[in-house]
Amino acid sequence: MQDLSEWATSLPVERIPAALAQLAAASQTLAARLIAADTAAPPSTPGDDRLVEIHEAAQRTGLSVDYLYRHKSLPFRAQISRGQVRFSVKGIERWARARTGARY
Repeated sequence: MQDLSEWATSLPVERIPAALAQLAAASQTLAARLIAADTAAPPSTPGDDRLVEIHEAAQRTGLSVDYLYRHKSLPFRAQISRGQVRFSVKGIERWARARTGARY
């Protein structure tokens, strides 16, 4: 396989939009594979994870406290009760791995 950097620099400008679309699709496919591989991992024991409060989750993710409150569908978010939200450390780690895998 040709080195991607070499390929990108030699690609004619008029073909860049199509190449970007193909790379985005490939990125999503790779991210899905990472998530599926992580899902296939052996189940963890309850002691392997811990729930943290929003300020620690914000620090671990680099996201703002406000963002974490507003985005209820985050995969590492746990609604404990009305007004009580915690965040799974293991879930944050999986989320970060998937995001990193999607970019590189």
